[in-house]
Amino acid sequence: MKETSCCLCGPAAPSRERYPARLSPSAVNFEARKLPTGEHFRIVACASCGLVYSNPVFDADRISALYRDAEYRVDDQIECMMQDYLEQFLALLPPLPVTSKILEIGGGHGRFLELLQERGFRDLAGMEPGASAVRQASPAVRPLLRNELFREGSFPDDTFDVACIFQVLDHVPDPDAIVRAMARVLKPGGYLLTVNHDVRALPARVLGEKMPIFDIEHLYLFDPKTYATLFRKNGLEVLRVTAHASRYTVPHLLKMFPFPCSKKEGLLATAHALHLDRVRLKFNGGNMTLAARKPFGTRSCGADRPSP
Repeated sequence: MKETSCCLCGPAAPSRERYPARLSPSAVNFEARKLPTGEHFRIVACASCGLVYSNPVFDADRISALYRDAEYRVDDQIECMMQDYLEQFLALLPPLPVTSKILEIGGGHGRFLELLQERGFRDLAGMEPGASAVRQASPAVRPLLRNELFREGSFPDDTFDVACIFQVLDHVPDPDAIVRAMARVLKPGGYLLTVNHDVRALPARVLGEKMPIFDIEHLYLFDPKTYATLFRKNGLEVLRVTAHASRYTVPHLLKMFPFPCSKKEGLLATAHALHLDRVRLKFNGGNMTLAARKPFGTRSCGADRPSP
């Protein structure tokens, strides 16, 4: 285990406990969209800025290995998520020429890149640490996916017109370093688009610790204020932070809602028998989108500082 600190205020910032740890290290499961177990590290909140984070957590090497080896399940909910991301991409970014160079970090099996291809974009790249996810990518996008973690030096500075990162920054041990590296690889004037959970959204406030975002995989949980601070801290101009409606399948909602696990198998079987797995519901489930831009005049060497 490794001690962590607020990635916005630094290790000197005090914190207060929000929830004690609920952890069985021998049964750790990092599978995407798994049945919630209610397990999580000790959850604290920064006393200075309010950022919610886990402390202590597994060390970075173990976390990397867990994501590398985790099974990746392609299901109907994945398609809902990808359609949501595309909708946000089209709504919050200006019209982009199809020659734009676009990067997705944590791209899973590449479905979002595939949707961009269908809209005419061709200069695409993705990075995904999970081997299972990359194996399941379609032949059209598998060559675009690098099966590794994104870090500083993954690409040359000033390479991309757009960088996207969806539901990833709450999973990484150092989100500050990831955003800093993303800022470097963007061209001056380039855009960044990200989707993440909002820890202060209504569902999280109502359900509290029973909300599935309080999970062993989520190391940092942001709200609109702390999320914007993270990007501004790294020299990016935040254009918009907004809540958005998301699409959900009925089985996914039943799986995620804090019913007792003993009842979920029966509920899921009933939902499938009634063909409710074909139903798509769209509402604000507690996600937020942030759009940002790298200022013109930003130096390539040290993209977190604008030029004089």
